[in-house]
Amino acid sequence: CPFLKDSGLCKIIEELGDDGLCDICRLHPRFYESINDFNLAGVGLSCEKASELMFDKSSLDFINCDTEEKISFKELLVE
Repeated sequence: CPFLKDSGLCKIIEELGDDGLCDICRLHPRFYESINDFNLAGVGLSCEKASELMFDKSSLDFINCDTEEKISFKELLVE
């Protein structure tokens, strides 16, 4: 991508935010899923920088947008 900076981050997002992206960039590698009563949004592993950031963490947590409560991936699967 010509807008990918040496840091691995997108120049368009840094300068204009998500609203500056075309449809392909706005959606890829993002995903949206519904599981039970939860609507999930995230990024797919096809994005090298996103994968690096996710796997650099000791755990993968989701945040409930209504309550700001953190929910672990394991807790999400049990519910």
